Amino acid sequence: MAGLAQAFAGRISSDTFLEQADADALARMHAGEIVLAAGTGDGITEMSRGLLHHWRATAFIPDVTIDRVLAIVQDYAAYADAYDWLIASQLVDREGDRYRAFFRVRRSAGVVTGVVDMWMVTNYRRIGPGRAVAVSRADCVRQVEHAGEPGERRLPQGTGSGYLWRADALSKYLERDGGVFVELDTVGLSRGYPPLLGWIVAPIARRLGRESAAESLNRLRAAVIAAPTRRGAGQRVTSSAAWCGN
Repeated sequence: MAGLAQAFAGRISSDTFLEQADADALARMHAGEIVLAAGTGDGITEMSRGLLHHWRATAFIPDVTIDRVLAIVQDYAAYADAYDWLIASQLVDREGDRYRAFFRVRRSAGVVTGVVDMWMVTNYRRIGPGRAVAVSRADCVRQVEHAGEPGERRLPQGTGSGYLWRADALSKYLERDGGVFVELDTVGLSRGYPPLLGWIVAPIARRLGRESAAESLNRLRAAVIAAPTRRGAGQRVTSSAAWCGN
């Protein structure tokens, strides 16, 4: 995953925003559709020690400014109310445009449900009038066993079922056409398919990756539109969010 930051760095230039959006895609986004594409290949690349999931989603949020969108995006304490796959969210600390946040994630694929705790570092940057980017990196990911039960425990990094080993994201924001375009480029690393079960797991993994990228933007758009009436959120974290659980 070390090369992901370098790969994202090449896509931060304002000249590359919406580079894959033709007139038809722009019209669909203006109509409220989330435009989805596999970031690499068909969205999943098999590696020697796991699977690389790479998806890109782009959406248009009308009648808002980039400042309003960024205010919602940076309100980490409210994420657990906006995204139903988050059990908890909390801003750990902030230094300038660098935010460090904690998330407890619960996702299901088929009959399998996994819970992981993630500590993310996100750096925001304004790259011109009405343009901004954010690069997010999972500094620590730990699987949680028996989440919410008396016997709850976090497993050491790199151990467990491998629902998610690492996660990085590049987000772009462009104020244009009376609203804001948001492009979300997500990359995740998970365990590979179990022997003899790839034909079952592969379709689930692809669907989950596509749905996750699209649903993330759907939830963001809903949160931005509802922002003026959103209740005070983010009080769901009751346990310590010490960095990496230490």
